[in-house]
Amino acid sequence: MPVEQKPEVGPASPRWTDALAAGTELAAAVFVGVGGGWWLDSVLGTLPGLTVLGAMAGMAFGLYRLVKLSRVKRGSR
Repeated sequence: MPVEQKPEVGPASPRWTDALAAGTELAAAVFVGVGGGWWLDSVLGTLPGLTVLGAMAGMAFGLYRLVKLSRVKRGSR
């Protein structure tokens, strides 16, 4: 009888979980940036200026986290 293998957990986890985590972080950063910019626009009456800046800042931070995560997974700094 073949022996059943248990799923790997930890550093050797499946790659799809890493991709899911990276995508979720990127989406959350953009969502928070747009939401924060929209809120500031509604308070200050500068629609859509700060919403656009918030979206750009969210994308930049999300990409920064994506690069940082990929470097950690490869073992480099």
